[in-house]
Amino acid sequence: MIGWLTMKTEAPEMYGMLHLCALVLCVLGAYGYTRWTKGKEERFLFRTGLVLFVLECAKQVFIFRVLNRAEYYNWWYVPFQLCSVPMYLCLCLPFLKEPQKQTVYGFLSSYAFIGTLCALVYPEDMLREYWFLTVHGFLWHGILLGISLTARRIKAQKNNGFRSVFLLFCALCVCAELINTAGYCLHTAGSAPDMFYISPFLPAAQPVFAVIGRDLGRGIEIIVYLGILSLGSFLLFRFHKKRV
Repeated sequence: MIGWLTMKTEAPEMYGMLHLCALVLCVLGAYGYTRWTKGKEERFLFRTGLVLFVLECAKQVFIFRVLNRAEYYNWWYVPFQLCSVPMYLCLCLPFLKEPQKQTVYGFLSSYAFIGTLCALVYPEDMLREYWFLTVHGFLWHGILLGISLTARRIKAQKNNGFRSVFLLFCALCVCAELINTAGYCLHTAGSAPDMFYISPFLPAAQPVFAVIGRDLGRGIEIIVYLGILSLGSFLLFRFHKKRV
């Protein structure tokens, strides 16, 4: 089993058979998750957060011991990307008051949904040479898709606004930038972190936005990226609200 997990092969191609099959399985799994959790959403979201926590711990151990040979910690893999945040939010749910829970559901059904969808459609960072990381990546984002769709169903029952969701996103961006700054200053090997892909110390790594960063500068690229992400999340939020 350990040998299979550490097996290294050629990284699968994007839009190849493995990617397409994994995408179909993620969608089917997410649909099954939403059906399975109906009527008991909050309890299962918390339990799913625990599952994600275990998966993230396994990934961190794998990266440290296998990729980095237990020699250093690579700040690039700090678990605070847009697709990592749902793990923390799900774990916090039992300790939040109702208005705060609705904000979390709104975030999961908008920002987290868009981030998950983009990662599944363009999974360059998930198609790795190690099978463990590839399987982990698709499993993780398949679970996130189920979480986002489940949160959408809960949110549809409430008529709350987008302002609190946007403020939560802004707070998370500040946390991400603090990690980016700390990682850039402290890392001695590997790569500096690029949480939320808004680090001012690294060039843009995303398609299209990389062109904007190259032509107009990293600062403008970050503003455009966050603006488009927030606009898309707002429109998705409003679409859900109109469906009530």
